[in-house]
Amino acid sequence: EVREARFDYDVKRVMQLKDSRDAILLKIKSQNERREKKQQKVKAEREKEKQSLLRDGKNPYEIWRREEMEARKEEQRLRLQAQKELRSEQLMEQLIIEDKTYKRSVKDAKKRLEQKEEFQRQVGNYAKEKKITQYIRRMTIGSVDVLDPTGTALRIDPSKVSIQRTNAFGLGRARGEEIQRVDQQVRAGKKRIEKWKEENQIGEQEEEEEALRMEQEQMDNFLRSASGDEGDQLAEEEVEESEEDEEDDEEYGERKLWRPHYSKLEQQYMAAARQRQRENICSVQTRQGKEFKGDAFLAKPAVIAFNDFEVGQRYRQVIEVTNVSLTFNQFKLLPLEDSVKDVFEINFVPPGRMSAGVTRYITLWFIPEVSKDIVTSFPILAKTGRIDFPLRCTTKKTILTITPQDAEAHPIIDFGAVLFGESADRELLVKNTGVLPANFLLRQAPPPEAAEASTSGRGNDATMLPEDPADETVADAMDEAGDQAADTAADADAAADADAADASGADDADGADADAAPEEAEEAPVEADATAPGAEVVGDIGEMMTYSERGSCKGFGSHRISFSFQPTRLGSFKAELLLRFSNGAPGDANYEREYRVLARGSCLDVPIFVDSEEYYMETCVYGHIFRESVMVRNRASVAMKIQVQKPKQIPGELQLNTALAYIQGHGSQSIQVKFSPKADFLERHPEYCDSERGVGAFKIPMRIVGADQVLPVNTCLTGVLTTDAVTFIPQVLNFGNCYVGSSIAMRLVFTNESLLKRKFAFPRLPSGISIHNVPPDVLEEERWGGVDCPPGSIAVLEGGGEGIFGSLLPGERRQVSVIFSPESATEMNHKIVFKVLTGDLCAREFTVPCTGQGVSQVIEFSETQLNLASIPKDSSSRESVIVTNVSKVPQIINVLMPQYELCAMKATPVCCTLAPKESRRLQLEFKPTQEYVDLLKSPKEEKAEAADGAAEEADEAEGQMDDEEYKQHQLTDIRMHGGRRWEAEAGTIHSSWRLPVYFRPQNARESREQMCYLGVSTCVLSSILSLSPPKLDFGDITAGQRHVLPLVITNLTPDDPQELHMEALPENQCFAVLNAPRTVGDRAFQFMIEFKPQLVQIYQCSLSLRTDKTRVQVPLRGKGVCPVLKIEPEDGVIHMGSVVYNKEAKDYTTNQLVIKNESPFELVYKLETVIRGDRGPPPFTLTPNSATVAANSSLNVTVTFQPRRPNAIFREKVLVNVPNQREQTYVYLYGHCFKYQGYCLYGMDFKAFGRQEAQAKAAFLDSLAVGTGATVTAEGAFEYPNAQSKEFSLVFERGEKLKLLMIGASVAPGTPSAPQEKGIPAVSYDFQILPGEFSNLFTVEVPEGAGKPDKQAKGQLQNGKPALKVAFRYNPPAENLPVFGGVSLDLLGGIGQWISVKAKGVLAGGFVPPGETPTQELMIELKAYLQQI
Repeated sequence: EVREARFDYDVKRVMQLKDSRDAILLKIKSQNERREKKQQKVKAEREKEKQSLLRDGKNPYEIWRREEMEARKEEQRLRLQAQKELRSEQLMEQLIIEDKTYKRSVKDAKKRLEQKEEFQRQVGNYAKEKKITQYIRRMTIGSVDVLDPTGTALRIDPSKVSIQRTNAFGLGRARGEEIQRVDQQVRAGKKRIEKWKEENQIGEQEEEEEALRMEQEQMDNFLRSASGDEGDQLAEEEVEESEEDEEDDEEYGERKLWRPHYSKLEQQYMAAARQRQRENICSVQTRQGKEFKGDAFLAKPAVIAFNDFEVGQRYRQVIEVTNVSLTFNQFKLLPLEDSVKDVFEINFVPPGRMSAGVTRYITLWFIPEVSKDIVTSFPILAKTGRIDFPLRCTTKKTILTITPQDAEAHPIIDFGAVLFGESADRELLVKNTGVLPANFLLRQAPPPEAAEASTSGRGNDATMLPEDPADETVADAMDEAGDQAADTAADADAAADADAADASGADDADGADADAAPEEAEEAPVEADATAPGAEVVGDIGEMMTYSERGSCKGFGSHRISFSFQPTRLGSFKAELLLRFSNGAPGDANYEREYRVLARGSCLDVPIFVDSEEYYMETCVYGHIFRESVMVRNRASVAMKIQVQKPKQIPGELQLNTALAYIQGHGSQSIQVKFSPKADFLERHPEYCDSERGVGAFKIPMRIVGADQVLPVNTCLTGVLTTDAVTFIPQVLNFGNCYVGSSIAMRLVFTNESLLKRKFAFPRLPSGISIHNVPPDVLEEERWGGVDCPPGSIAVLEGGGEGIFGSLLPGERRQVSVIFSPESATEMNHKIVFKVLTGDLCAREFTVPCTGQGVSQVIEFSETQLNLASIPKDSSSRESVIVTNVSKVPQIINVLMPQYELCAMKATPVCCTLAPKESRRLQLEFKPTQEYVDLLKSPKEEKAEAADGAAEEADEAEGQMDDEEYKQHQLTDIRMHGGRRWEAEAGTIHSSWRLPVYFRPQNARESREQMCYLGVSTCVLSSILSLSPPKLDFGDITAGQRHVLPLVITNLTPDDPQELHMEALPENQCFAVLNAPRTVGDRAFQFMIEFKPQLVQIYQCSLSLRTDKTRVQVPLRGKGVCPVLKIEPEDGVIHMGSVVYNKEAKDYTTNQLVIKNESPFELVYKLETVIRGDRGPPPFTLTPNSATVAANSSLNVTVTFQPRRPNAIFREKVLVNVPNQREQTYVYLYGHCFKYQGYCLYGMDFKAFGRQEAQAKAAFLDSLAVGTGATVTAEGAFEYPNAQSKEFSLVFERGEKLKLLMIGASVAPGTPSAPQEKGIPAVSYDFQILPGEFSNLFTVEVPEGAGKPDKQAKGQLQNGKPALKVAFRYNPPAENLPVFGGVSLDLLGGIGQWISVKAKGVLAGGFVPPGETPTQELMIELKAYLQQI
């Protein structure tokens, strides 16, 4: 059945699949047929349409393509429109969802906040305690929370002190205080119910007013929080609320609507909550990580303006407010200012949350009640902060601008210069940019006295300033308009200036200044207000001026006030007019202002004039050409003919170009004057000499006449004539003979004979000749010396600088040094060219002949000029020069040095003999001292007591010199010795010397001595750095030993930091500087100098330090020595014994190591560990580790053995490090540490060892004691393994018959501070050979060589003494060779076997560790080779 059911199920599935497949195929077939029919239909229609289109001459394919494209466009448009509508719907749905989500989140946040506050109120300790206290008060008689405050009651019955309602209360038999309490609670409940009823009866209007009031209070609180005044208000409200609550509690007892009295902490929390609430009013808007800044809403228009309003009218303004923030935002209106809120009406429906880009409209009605301007703001409060839109309401006004104006923005009428008989017209433009018209009145200004009285001290301002603020606004607007018209006024002033002119005089005709026509105004140099010398102010311009006195200026219009000036007299005129404006409007629209208008002009005469009365040609040089241009101008409107009458032309010296010419109307003509005077010009023409102005001055009058002008125009040419000559002393320079490589200097003096400053130069100087200026101090010293110091007597002339170029003042006398330095032994005959430039054009050349002879050298210097290093006092500087005898005969050389007090220099050698071609080094050392620095200062003399009276005082007075005389006396001595000294302002002392070097042939005694010079320059710097100590002496130091000394450097000028630079020290001198130099300021700097001698010798050098301003040297000295080292014990082996182990590791032993110094020098040693046989903390300590051993003495070093763990043997190899020793000296330390006081170990010799012997045992097990060797105590603590071996194996090799063990007793526990010897038995030992087959071949002996070999050895050990040796001896029988048949079998010799015997040792007594057995049993295996068959 199952199989059949399965088969039926499969059949149904196959049939169902076949039916669905057939249905799908039928459906596809039907769809294909419909599509084919449709396509055939379309194809037929297209064919018909194609034929019709072809008949019409059209392209069917183009038309079909166009239709398909239009269909696709329409389909795309419909699809986009549908998508847009879909997106709009999705956007609206998203906005609705976001709005619901936002409201839900706000509601949830509010609910959570209420739950949090309720939880804090219910769960807080303060609320619990308060509830408990109230309950106790409510349930006790007297409403007390403490039943017995004094503690004096003997018994407290609960029924006596508490209120418990029983059946007596219902029967009326309760106590009076209980009934009174219940009545009080009932009254309080009724009162609250009545209050609640009254509150529930408030109408909708009252609810709206209450809501508005609360909103206003919230805004006031926000504004108050922004101004910082909320704290006091909150405090007052809290105090009032607390007082009301207390009154209610006292009157009604406990109420259901209980209001708590906040504690100080709760008040702080409440204030913080209020602060958070204020901060949450406005928040920062952030969208996709971008923070919005600025105003979230923009108003259109940006400025809400009600211009030109009238009182009583009603004005409307629609404000478009758009959200320009990044996302949703909202706003609400804030109240306007109290002073303006009554004149505005606002129609506005709150929009709620606004998406970005959404616009809201606000209608603002303005109903003005008074004619007064309003400038305020229209405030709104958005989520991102407060926004103020400007709000301005202005009345109709009059705004006037008057042009032209002067530099002070006052109206001005400038007629300029007007010729007599002509007239000039000007206009004053009044422009009104306001709505209201204004009338004006123009009248003559009162006299100055009356004006001062009327203005009541308002000053000299020509403008009457308004007193009303509205007038100030109008005045400001007028000032701005006046500024804009400043350029126009300036142009008008320039035109007026161009017309101004001065009247010329009648008699002298000095050519008064005048102005040209307006088209040549730029060339006129005369100002507009200038008047002619002969003119005068004859009256007021108002008498010759006409104008209109009254008029009106319309709103948004302009008015021109015309002025006409027709002068009747010559001169300059001016007057002041008062121009008053008034519009008669009320309030802020009223405009009343008065201006002072300045009117000025002048009347001129004489059309022909020149620019200047005198043309100054300054200083003219004889023989050169000078030119001047005389400008003649015509102020008339017609052309005029002019002619120059004076002066007459002088051929070759004075020429006039264009002596006859015509000048066009309002034009000008230039007359060129060419002046080239000769040296005798004034002698030939004395009429042109101007004796009043001095020698060489000239004055050439010039007269110009016009054809129609009676009065001539007079001017003159003035100036001073001078020469261009230069005088020279001497006129010829003869240098004589000079050695090649040397120099000779001669003084050349030249004087400028001209009255002009001149530039000079010595061009094209030949090789071997140079020119330098004479230093000023040299000239001053020569002037001070007088007759005794003729020019050129000072040997040193450096420091003047190059004298090839320079300038000469008028009459200046200049001295230069001409230096002849021959390059070869030839004759020099040359003319030096001296070229001068007078002014900018006049040049002249002079020549000075020069002769000299170059002579071959006898001695030659590697350098002829030595510049020693600049050093401070108490330092030294050395330089060398090589002197070579280039002649063929020996020469005796002698260097003549000045006195040491004058120069502080020494030469080595001073005198010597040089063979032909021989060279020798000449060293100069400069070492300035304090005496050298104070050489020019007068010494301080003690006042001597006069013994003989006036005679001695007179003698003393004759020998005294003042400071200046003493200085000059010292300078004279220096000069006499061939030197020059000067001091700079920086405190440096400079000296320059010419050291004479005499030489003569050695054999020619009667020959004349010859001489040459060696130049030396020195400089002493002011002390800037101080060294402590000034010299470093390291003393005797062991060769190879290192010693360090400090060098302290102090800056004496802390305000000027010095950057130190150090020169490298010689490598072979064994000195080194350990730290780098740095800048030394107000704090001292310390150098660390190291001395490490390598050899046994003396070392010395100098440490050179320099800065930008000074340099110092520090001498360094030290000596390397070699001490002799010996130690005791001589082999260096020290056995420290054995120590009982304890956890505190307080036990230790000590020994002495003696270090001997058998040399006469100090010995410095250092103990260094080179090999350790263990790891961990070092068990050996040597004190002192390093020290100095005096000469021929010794030093004891304490060796301490203090192990931290048990170990059979500790080894350590220590090097006694003393440099420069032939052999290294070592100390070998041994020690043991065991838990038992008695110990046993393999026999060994305590001697020198190496690294291989010391570290034979595995370091890992030996140092860490872990793995199989580590144990754990019963308490689970770590425990070191036992160092004592329990089993020993002694193997006797062939021929070996003795094996050793070592036994001993450690020092008593607690050594050395508190040895524990009492109650502890002595350590005993017992060794015996156990019975066996071969036991008779072995014996034991303790100690070795002192006992009797036997099968057993017993005895006791002494604590801390050296270990005893246990000797095991092997006594094999004599070897007997086997004999067989009387024949010895030698080949079987040596054949035998290894035998083994056990021995046992017992160590008893002494210190036993806690928990261990009192004895130590040792098993010794003895192995030996027994030869037998």
